[in-house]
Amino acid sequence: MVSIWADEGIASIDSNPKYRKLASTSDRMLWRITCFVVHKKYRGRGVARTALKAALAAIQKQGGGLVEAYPIKCWGAYAEYRGTVSMFEKEGFQIVAPLGESNALMRRIL
Repeated sequence: MVSIWADEGIASIDSNPKYRKLASTSDRMLWRITCFVVHKKYRGRGVARTALKAALAAIQKQGGGLVEAYPIKCWGAYAEYRGTVSMFEKEGFQIVAPLGESNALMRRIL
C-alpha cells in the first residue's frame, strides 16, 4: 500500500515550521507520497520501489505536478514506512532539505 495525497495536504506536514520555510510557491498541483506499508516478510525485495513507480504513473495520468516525499536518510530510522532517500533518487527525486535528523524533503516534477 502506498499513500498519495493531493492538493489540500496533510496538516501535520503543513504545520511543521521547518517545512513552512521550504513550502513550494509553485502553481503546479502538489502531490505528496507519504508512506509505504510493506509486510516485513517482503521488505528489501523492491516492493516499495514498485509501488513508488505505480504511484508516479498514477500521478502522471492525472496531469502530474510537483511531487513531494519525506523519506528516511538511513535504514533503521524511526519511520521506515516512508521509503529511503536512495529509492526516491532512483526515480528522479532530488533532496530539497533535511527534515529533522532522520528524514529529508525530496521533490520531483512530473
